[in-house]
Amino acid sequence: MQISEAMSQYRNRSCFMKEALFRLFRETFSTKVTMPALLKEFLLYSTPTFICFCPLDAAKLVMRWLCKHEHPKRQTVAMSITCVLALQLSREQTAQLQEELLRAVKELLTIVKRKTTEKLNDITLLVALKALWNLTDESPIACKYFMENQGLAIFIQVLEAFSGSAIQSKVLGLLYRTIQNWPSSSCKTTSLVTYRSFKAFFPLLGDFSQPEGQLWALWAMHHVCSRDPGKYCTMLAGEGGMQLLCDVQEHSEADPPARRIAASILEDFRMHFMNQQRRPLC
Repeated sequence: MQISEAMSQYRNRSCFMKEALFRLFRETFSTKVTMPALLKEFLLYSTPTFICFCPLDAAKLVMRWLCKHEHPKRQTVAMSITCVLALQLSREQTAQLQEELLRAVKELLTIVKRKTTEKLNDITLLVALKALWNLTDESPIACKYFMENQGLAIFIQVLEAFSGSAIQSKVLGLLYRTIQNWPSSSCKTTSLVTYRSFKAFFPLLGDFSQPEGQLWALWAMHHVCSRDPGKYCTMLAGEGGMQLLCDVQEHSEADPPARRIAASILEDFRMHFMNQQRRPLC
């Protein structure tokens, strides 16, 4: 209650607001209640004049704070608030946050990459993933920033580092959302990730009970096969992935988008090896 009253009184002082929010986070850290949920209740109901009156200005402040590389706990507070504010913004408002949004997505991906390298599945990683999830919700520009800043490659590392954990559902869901918001299946991106093998994708291709994971794997493979067929179509054939793609294309339970992307990869393969006068397709 004292923190709430103080924030209401000094809501125009950004430095004070940051200190107060950090104190709130620290005071609730030992509880068993999820921190973002506590912050949401507090921000939406205790300080409506600060947050609800102009979520756009609040989002700009918090995203700039997120990118200042402060103490890890303070950064986690900023990420938690970003999770809340992202849900309060309209698509038009999100479009006005281009500079702040780009910096925030970059910073969140940096945090995810660092935690993955450390193999540390902690609250910071979970909140960073949730912030990315909320920012990319119905936001093509956020999805674009995610893809252009190696988000795909970083999330592959997450899947490899935390195999079998609950964190995979959030990662795959975000990737599925990113694909849905992409302008087309023609993979018109300027950046190209590098894969040493497609084998990590094969279990996802054969799992028709998780269409989001299957679609993401297909999109990732299509992206590189369409841009560098000489390398990746050869890799696909050498690792035995062609039959899996044929199975997706012909399976009655496969989603229509998955069938279309599988067909596109097979066409890339056919065109490449027709030019090389090689083996026939399945």
